[in-house]
Amino acid sequence: MLTTDRLKWGFTVDESGLLDNNNNNQLGEVYFIDYTAQSQMDICENSIKIPVQPSYWKKWTNNNLLKILQVYNHVVNGFTIEEREYQFFIDFIKTDFNVEVRFFIFWSFKTEA
Repeated sequence: MLTTDRLKWGFTVDESGLLDNNNNNQLGEVYFIDYTAQSQMDICENSIKIPVQPSYWKKWTNNNLLKILQVYNHVVNGFTIEEREYQFFIDFIKTDFNVEVRFFIFWSFKTEA
C-alpha cells in the first residue's frame, strides 16, 4: 500500500490527477488518481477540506502563509469551506503572522453553506 505524509499535502481538491496511458499517440484509457480518497467527492461538491484531523491543522500549515492563502483562490473559484476551517484560517493568520485580516474581503467571497 502506498503511504504518504498527509501533513505535506495541500487541500484535498489539489491532491489528485489524471493519467492517460496512451500508447504511440493512440487514444488511451484515462484514470483519475485520488490518493486522498476524498478529492473526487470534494471536487464534485466544490468543497475545500484540510486533509488531516483538526488536532493536526496547525502542524499541517507548517507556518506557510502561502499554503493557507490558497483557500482564497478556491473560494473565488466557487468552492465552499466549512465554518470551523474558515475560522481556523482567520485565527491562524491573525496570531501567527501578526497581520490585520480584512474580514470583509474574505467574507464577501465566502459562499453560504
